[in-house]
Amino acid sequence: MKISSRLLSWFRRNRRDLPWRKNRSSYSVWISEIMLQQTALKTVIPYFEKWMKRFPDVQTLATATEAEVLRQWEGLGYYSRARNILKTAQIIVKDFNSTMPENERDLLRLPGIGKYTAAAILSIVFGKPIPLIDANVRKVGRRLFGLEKWESSSEKYLFDWLSDVLPPRRAGDFNEALMELGQTVCLLENPICKNCPLKKDCVAFAQNLTEKIPGYSARPLIEKKSILLLLIHEQKILIRQKKEGLWKNMWVLPDFTSRKKAKDFIFEITGGKGRFLKALPERIHHYTRYRDRLAPMVYTVEPLSPIKQKGLIWVKISALNQYPFPSQHRKILDNFIS
Repeated sequence: MKISSRLLSWFRRNRRDLPWRKNRSSYSVWISEIMLQQTALKTVIPYFEKWMKRFPDVQTLATATEAEVLRQWEGLGYYSRARNILKTAQIIVKDFNSTMPENERDLLRLPGIGKYTAAAILSIVFGKPIPLIDANVRKVGRRLFGLEKWESSSEKYLFDWLSDVLPPRRAGDFNEALMELGQTVCLLENPICKNCPLKKDCVAFAQNLTEKIPGYSARPLIEKKSILLLLIHEQKILIRQKKEGLWKNMWVLPDFTSRKKAKDFIFEITGGKGRFLKALPERIHHYTRYRDRLAPMVYTVEPLSPIKQKGLIWVKISALNQYPFPSQHRKILDNFIS
């Protein structure tokens, strides 16, 4: 039996019931593929379901504000993905009559859609015979061919091989099957080789190299500590809008790298009229390469008027749900309010 037949037979028996597989529209595939970038599948599932209830189609999404989109994305991280999704939805509605383009050239012009996402849409939705190579497929390929080192020529070799074995009429199923194999069987550590439909073709399995290939080297985390201020005045709290970086256009609690800087800020805002109430439990926030220890401090204040710093506003505590926050800031606020 050919490799493609064995893989598809395995996929038919073991295919997971994922929400984006219930509706193979270009919209649902596009949203799921963007969410799955740098985010674990089990994390994505509830976010995808919540998203589809709020924005069931590209037309609904295109009319949303950036704040609404960021609020819905809150907790998934890498927020540029959400901003690009909104831009792309607006372009699809305006320039493509609310229909996803069916060719790579137009897809690659859309914000946030690169060659991989374009290939996913074209193969899974439109049945185009284009191989997909993500981290999972690359891992399977390295073990199949026994590649201890991954070089620039390796990617082309894998792409050419996939192009040869990919069944033209079932390109989407084949691509999904190979990714699923990498996610559920060909694991980075302790792969379940006995369940693999490709083990008889696998060099790493034959030579007992599955723990050595592909290998894993974790990047060291950069440790940080941030003082977060919850400044309270007449049932309002002071928040700041980020103008750049990972959290561009999102709202945060004012954050500082030292207690002195935090106290200087309080003095600037209040002229010294601030009273410390309590410290909230610290939280650890992991993002990109950082491990940030967040130390929230609650003060009641009598602010000077007007606030001189741009991007700072007083918001009613009861209205905080209208503003998008990074997940840990939201959890700190929820903990304080409760």
